[in-house]
Amino acid sequence: MLKILSLALIATGILHNTLALLTMREALRRIREQGIFNSIDRGDAQTFAFFWFMVAGFALMLIGLTFWQLADANRLGWPPILALLALAATIALLYPKAGPLLLLTLALAFVIAKLA
Repeated sequence: MLKILSLALIATGILHNTLALLTMREALRRIREQGIFNSIDRGDAQTFAFFWFMVAGFALMLIGLTFWQLADANRLGWPPILALLALAATIALLYPKAGPLLLLTLALAFVIAKLA
């Protein structure tokens, strides 16, 4: 079950990046026009949001891959699961939208699967 939940984290990251690419086209266009290294600026909320949306998507994929490898080796312990739960709960409290609540649900599923 832990391996399946890890794949769900990877899928969530892929979905995160796909949504960024599909819904933030204007920001992506500006980034292409201005160059990657010159376009990410706090003054431009759209490109800044796009950048962090993509970073979060890749981070979710990396966390999922790490969890999958640990679960595959039967070494996925409580510290990474509780860290994911704390991260997800914090994000959900600060930004109570569907995405963070999905991450919180996945983190709680990891806790339940680990207890089983």
